[in-house]
Amino acid sequence: MIAAWYQKRKQCDALRLVFLQLHAPLPQIPQGRQYFDSDPIWCITNFTYNHYYPRGELNDFLKRLIISSFSLPDVRLPITSFFGSNSGKSAARDSLRDFALEVLLPRTEGRAIGFSSSEDWEANTTSYLNRFRSCWPQAYYFRWSRKLYLINSDQSHHFAAIYRQAIEQQREWYVPCNLQIFELADTVFCSRTSGEIFFFAAGEVRDGWERLHAANLHIETVQVGRDAFFLNAYRIRGLTPDVYDFASQEIELLEKNRSVIRFERIKNLLPI
Repeated sequence: MIAAWYQKRKQCDALRLVFLQLHAPLPQIPQGRQYFDSDPIWCITNFTYNHYYPRGELNDFLKRLIISSFSLPDVRLPITSFFGSNSGKSAARDSLRDFALEVLLPRTEGRAIGFSSSEDWEANTTSYLNRFRSCWPQAYYFRWSRKLYLINSDQSHHFAAIYRQAIEQQREWYVPCNLQIFELADTVFCSRTSGEIFFFAAGEVRDGWERLHAANLHIETVQVGRDAFFLNAYRIRGLTPDVYDFASQEIELLEKNRSVIRFERIKNLLPI
């Protein structure tokens, strides 16, 4: 009995020291830009950076937080339903709409892509169809943000020209593509029964590692994100049920102060 109480005390004290270092406010979660991999959820599950401390299986764990729920090959989707696409040789904008309005300029001598006449419409749609007829590009739909992206390796300006004519002239065109739908997994989160807890924080733990190991707790951490949006992912294992309850209560307090966020709640902070 005394040994169990002492072990619980050691673990709680070690965790308290960790949580005291995590009071930096979370950054504003960005909207995401024109290309799919700027989506903040995609960033924090697919872009990780080496950390001084061991990260163990945390990288693989992060990648399992998003799943491809199903695929629909050879579908036709309204072009105006797309939020983003590849920007080609031009710099990406905030969305496909911004790209079409800011990058494309009225046809001038020597400029090959127009977006005004019926001839322009026919030329651009034909160019897209001829380029991809043997293999339609992928389209990704993210359920958490309800955004659709074309994953095109070519034809970015022709595609933007079709999009611009569609919105400015109320034309309809259905994009041939292979649709993949992604959503947040709901079966990989750490739990009381597994003795694990997982969360994101802006702050970095620099002290207390020895006390964690002495208390038979295992912590993995890695920096995630890109393009000036970075978080630190933490996974703590080896928690007894009582200590897990203590850790959950501490994390709830930190969440109220916007210093920590659990992945299953991060979509609530998205600027949709």
